Amino acid sequence: MAKYHIERSIEIDAAQSEVKSVLIDFRQWPVWSPWLVMDRNTKLTYSDSQSAVNSSYEWSGDLTGEGGMKITSITDDLVEMDLNFVKPFKSKAQVKFDVEATGDNASKVTWHMFGSIPFPISLFMLKSVKSGVGMDFARGLRMLKEFLETGGVASVVELEESEWVEPSTYLGVAGHGNINENIGDRVQACFDDLMDFLVLNGVEATGPSFVIYDEFDLETGAMSYTCAVPVDADVKAPEESKVVRGEMPAGEAIKVRHTGSYQNLGNAWSTGMTFARYKKIKTKKVPTGIEVYRNDPTTVAIEDLDTEVLLLKR
Repeated sequence: MAKYHIERSIEIDAAQSEVKSVLIDFRQWPVWSPWLVMDRNTKLTYSDSQSAVNSSYEWSGDLTGEGGMKITSITDDLVEMDLNFVKPFKSKAQVKFDVEATGDNASKVTWHMFGSIPFPISLFMLKSVKSGVGMDFARGLRMLKEFLETGGVASVVELEESEWVEPSTYLGVAGHGNINENIGDRVQACFDDLMDFLVLNGVEATGPSFVIYDEFDLETGAMSYTCAVPVDADVKAPEESKVVRGEMPAGEAIKVRHTGSYQNLGNAWSTGMTFARYKKIKTKKVPTGIEVYRNDPTTVAIEDLDTEVLLLKR
């Protein structure tokens, strides 16, 4: 057996008692859980008693699998739970939430999971499990923070099994970064350069802007991408410029629509990738996928931002 420990932390503008009250009440988990947000049709069953030792809940869903959690200990700054997976494979783990009071209305939350993977599966699964669950924890903590600080989470996911992507010509600016850093600022800088070029050269976009994620390393979080807009087929990119011209080939894709904050777009990506695994659909590794921005963040509220994630099928 190969043992693992996964942890992620976040600072939240909420009192320690407020944070703990959400963590120990499983009825509040569907709002911020990085897994339950993928499949709102997941069947949830709660113990009669909540917010106490031995409180529990069970879940069963197409994308979420099957399993259950039970609280084993609650102290001033620590909540401990047993986690039992039934599907897609059987395993057990221990979960801990360290909740440190860092001020009158501020806390640091650290989410831990301790478990093990049997040989020989562990030889090729351990790194991907740690990376994948680590990203899930990071998404979940961001949503927990948003929930506690604003009273809600701006993220609604809708899955469509198939979408036909039409061929198109685009102009774009390439960039690179890491999902564990503030990738949004880097993407915005690429779009700023691209929009400056379009305005100076009188080029008009023929559709919504998008990002092609050319490569993504699950283990390190490193990625390369191209921020792009569709243009008429006869538009050229100048030589010796950071602006490049490309062709988007036609093809079939898994489509996931996300309504809400860009910081929660990982929910759409996770939904699409989980669905592909569940249905045993092979998707392209290059590009990893595409984000299409259907409306303008300068003119609509955060909760109304409309984005599509497309995973191209092989």
